[in-house]
Amino acid sequence: MSKFGKIIAICAVVGGLLTSAAQPSVAQDSGKAPIIALINYPLILQESKAGKSVNEQFSGQRDIYLAEIKKLQAEIAREGKELEQQRSVLAQDVFEGKVKEYRRKQLEAKKTENSYRRSLDQMQINGLKVIEEELDKILQTIAEERGIDIVMKAGTPSSPIVKARKELFITDDVIKALDDVLPKVAIPPSTQ
Repeated sequence: MSKFGKIIAICAVVGGLLTSAAQPSVAQDSGKAPIIALINYPLILQESKAGKSVNEQFSGQRDIYLAEIKKLQAEIAREGKELEQQRSVLAQDVFEGKVKEYRRKQLEAKKTENSYRRSLDQMQINGLKVIEEELDKILQTIAEERGIDIVMKAGTPSSPIVKARKELFITDDVIKALDDVLPKVAIPPSTQ
C-alpha cells in the first residue's frame, strides 16, 4: 500500500470512530446489548427438503449431461483414430479436409460441454435463489417473534464466526420452517 493509501485508510478509521462516538447506537441508547442469532447456512441447504430437492434435480441433470459428454468424447476419440488410420491412404488435400472437419467437431463438443456447465450453474443459482427468498422471509419472522436484532451466517468460508455457543444457533428452527413453507423447489428444465 502506498503512503497516500495508508493516510487515507487512517483518516477513514479515525473518521469512523469520531462519527460512531458522536452518534450512539440504538443498543447503547436502550442500555441493552443486541440479541444475536446464528444460522448454519450450509447445513440448511444440506438438511432442508428444499435444499435436498435442488440437489437431487441438479445431480440428475448433471448425470444426464455427463453421459452425453462422455458419448461425445468417445465419438470424437473414435473419429480421431479412424482419421489417423486413413492418413496414409487418403490424398493430402482430402486428409486435410477431414482433419479440418474433425477439429470443427472437437470445437463443437467443447462448446456443448461448456454450455452444459453454464446450464448447470444457472440451474443451481435459480434453485438457491428460490430458497434464499423464502429463507429471508423466515428469518425476518423469527427475528421479529424472538426480538433478535442480528442474524449471522456461520459455517461458510466468508463467515467471521469462529466459535459460538450452541444456544445462539436457530438453524433447526429455520430448517423446520423452511420444510413447512417450501418442501420442494421446482427448477425449470434446461433448454439444452
